[in-house]
Amino acid sequence: MVVEQNRKVSGVYFHHGLDVTADMLNALQQFLNSETADRTKDFIKYPGFAWGLQIGAISGQSITITAGVGFDKQGRRLYHPSSAGYKISFPATGSGQNVGYLVVKAYAKDVLYKVHPYNGTRLPVETAVGLEFSVDLSYSTDSAGNVYPSDNDGLVIAQLTISGATYDFDSVIANSNRSPFLTLRNGV
Repeated sequence: MVVEQNRKVSGVYFHHGLDVTADMLNALQQFLNSETADRTKDFIKYPGFAWGLQIGAISGQSITITAGVGFDKQGRRLYHPSSAGYKISFPATGSGQNVGYLVVKAYAKDVLYKVHPYNGTRLPVETAVGLEFSVDLSYSTDSAGNVYPSDNDGLVIAQLTISGATYDFDSVIANSNRSPFLTLRNGV
């Protein structure tokens, strides 16, 4: 037996007689982005890399990161569309530590604002998400022993060691200092 029901699913509804504005479409886009991230979090058992996002080459303090995709603990998609080089420095510390962990994080920035018509406050209406690469001097592990940045935000790409004026990095293949590959929950 096939039964068809009208179900009201939470979301954005449109009605006849209303003009669609840029603000409505921006709100719809932000809603869909939030819903996608929330659904992704529901499926993830271990956040991590889907493919790529490795060190391609190192020249001095310039590190080439390959194309790839990962998902962090907040369900945000970390998408790097093509190989690119970045100048990455270790944090300034007095300890002289020469081992650190290359980390990739989602970087959200408000890019469009509107002024509230009654109280004049400036409110963000559109947010863009990019990637931020940095060096963390320590890491944390979850209950399964997976490696993540010390603040549990983002993914660890590799362990870096200062070697003169450049960096050495550990092998990705036999690597316990890299966040895991993405694992989905069983039965979901």
